[in-house]
Amino acid sequence: PELEAFGNAKTLRNDNSSRFGKYMDMQFNYQGDPIGGVITEYLLEKSRVVHQTEGERNFHIFYQLLRGAPDDLLAQLKLSRRPSDYQYLSQSGVDKLEAVDDAKEWADVHEAFAVIGFDAGEQEAIMKLVAAILHLGNLAFEGFALPEGIGASKLLPSPSLASAWAVLGCPQAALETVLTQRKITSGRESVVTPLKVADAAHARNALCKAIYARLFTWLVARINECIEV
Repeated sequence: PELEAFGNAKTLRNDNSSRFGKYMDMQFNYQGDPIGGVITEYLLEKSRVVHQTEGERNFHIFYQLLRGAPDDLLAQLKLSRRPSDYQYLSQSGVDKLEAVDDAKEWADVHEAFAVIGFDAGEQEAIMKLVAAILHLGNLAFEGFALPEGIGASKLLPSPSLASAWAVLGCPQAALETVLTQRKITSGRESVVTPLKVADAAHARNALCKAIYARLFTWLVARINECIEV
């Protein structure tokens, strides 16, 4: 259920399409019975995290979390139950599948985490990263010109900003700097340049894609620890 939740999504042709490649090496005992395996993942469709074609959905886990997680967890993650509240889930016009109960799917994923051996701290950290992506996606930027005439941008006030840095556990100022400035280092010298609005939005999206991709890679590695002999 984990790989399906984090790696599958609705497309125009398939309500449960795998959006990553995988190779599984099965391990058998001398009697020919399967006793373990190793999963290799590649080419996760990271772009889906920040953009979906009309009629498609983001990865299942986002909707499962919003519709199935208990109220206290959503409050901790500062999330609502409405996918329409989040930019990354409201672009395509589709957030619900007729034949799929996202709340039930969440229960299956939650149970599978425990069966595989994920402890409570690991599960909480995973969901914090998923929530952070939704909050980051809601951040908007406003452009302005520096005294020397260089274009720059700043984050517009938003509850999502405080929610993002809270679930990520990083200082708000550091998050703002990362999203609105670019630092180039050459040797011992570093140059910091401001980002225009379009570039800042691109940086936000790139950050979210990187977070999700690294989470997915870690998830596969953690599952391999449990199933490899």
